[in-house]
Amino acid sequence: MVNILVVEDDEKLNRIVCARLAEQGYRAIACLSAIEAFDRMITLSASLFPTL
Repeated sequence: MVNILVVEDDEKLNRIVCARLAEQGYRAIACLSAIEAFDRMITLSASLFPTL
């Protein structure tokens, strides 16, 4: 499944975009600011390379 980070400060628009992407089979990750998106990218990147 492809992850898409949606960065939009309008909550309603963010939910609409995420819902439409989910309908198309994508995993949409909602962020309301650039700072939140940056934090999520770090978290998602870390989860790609778990430590053993």
